[in-house]
Amino acid sequence: MWSNEDRNFIETFYSEEIYVVYYRPFEWGPAYRLEMPTLLTKKIDHILAGFKKALISPDIIEPYPQFLVDKLCKQMPIALQAVMEGTTNALRQEFEPDLLRKFFGAYRTR
Repeated sequence: MWSNEDRNFIETFYSEEIYVVYYRPFEWGPAYRLEMPTLLTKKIDHILAGFKKALISPDIIEPYPQFLVDKLCKQMPIALQAVMEGTTNALRQEFEPDLLRKFFGAYRTR
């Protein structure tokens, strides 16, 4: 649950007008549409500098933190499958196959 303080901050943040700026930090790259509450426009120089710093290569067209999160999230199904198989193999000696299928088998109808 959100605390009242967090909720108030979020409501204040999104209740203001949204300031839109198109920013092309490098000639070799695309322009980006950045949206922010008017409150943050006082620090627009810092925001644009930080955004530009996050664009590390012409090969990666999104900010580097976003690129990393995207790569990690796309690997999650593979990692979770490996964890499930390892857990199932470790428990195979202690529990009946039917019980393991109940907990680690497909949860949807095939």
